[in-house]
Amino acid sequence: KEILVYVKKYGYEFSGSDEFFYWVDTTKEFSVNSIKEFMKTTSNTNCFELALEWSKRVNESIEKLPPSSAFNGVSEILNAIADKVDLVGVSSANEAAVVEEWTRLNLISLFKEVACQNKGNKAHIISESLKQGYKKENTIMLGDALGDLEAAKKNGVWFFPIVPGKEKTSWVRFKEEALVKLLNNQFDQNYQDLLINQFNDELK
Repeated sequence: KEILVYVKKYGYEFSGSDEFFYWVDTTKEFSVNSIKEFMKTTSNTNCFELALEWSKRVNESIEKLPPSSAFNGVSEILNAIADKVDLVGVSSANEAAVVEEWTRLNLISLFKEVACQNKGNKAHIISESLKQGYKKENTIMLGDALGDLEAAKKNGVWFFPIVPGKEKTSWVRFKEEALVKLLNNQFDQNYQDLLINQFNDELK
């Protein structure tokens, strides 16, 4: 939807964009295979072909990126809390790239599951995770974008912001403040509203 707003704002025209955004709104899986299956149902495939080419080039670019490193302190914090909670990785990125990076950073073993674009959008992934028996009031989504906040809201779970540019302090605050509240049943709506308001202010 954010892309659609951008397209309309700057007047870009793509043949088949209506069908493409219908697929975006209705698909349970953001993947090449999902696009190809949907393309069988429409004769106007131009926009889908552009999306497939873009996806291919993104994957090629990711493979050429130099090795990245985790934000300072993240590895230590995840290791410190892994025995207290079930960690589920939720990402809209390419699964192979995420698994490769997190394996290299010795993080992958800390996660019960890593779910990426091939498993669906973030809201769907959270919904599927909740089906494993987790209580919504005991579940928290960490994220650095408004889309992460919306995915949490759609599922009625808590949200904790990792502020872009302030990742280290955000992770420390999560471990020392938010997680403590969560584990002690003190993470309430007032605290949630405070976090969201502060997040919105930071994004401005």
